[in-house]
Amino acid sequence: MDDRDERIADKRGPAGALPIRGGIRTLTGLSVPVRAEGYPDHETAALAAVDGHLGDGETVVDSLLVYFRNRRNGGVIVDERTTAWITTTGSPELTGWLFFGSAPR
Repeated sequence: MDDRDERIADKRGPAGALPIRGGIRTLTGLSVPVRAEGYPDHETAALAAVDGHLGDGETVVDSLLVYFRNRRNGGVIVDERTTAWITTTGSPELTGWLFFGSAPR
């Protein structure tokens, strides 16, 4: 959307708000599925946790694992306490509001 959009073009028009979708959201406390062989890296473990939680067009831009162990030869060991915090963009869910126009005083 840009300032030529007819819904917001008249800056002195009536006040209103448009729902914004597609922004950034953070999913917290997602359980990471336990695998005996662990995961090859943090990103793979985080993607396993977010499986089934993403909407159409939503992509992971950052992740953080909590309560995990690194393997000596590389990789990640998780247990039932391991959780992931995932930051995404392109969420189909409501992520904010765009307010515009003038309200009477």
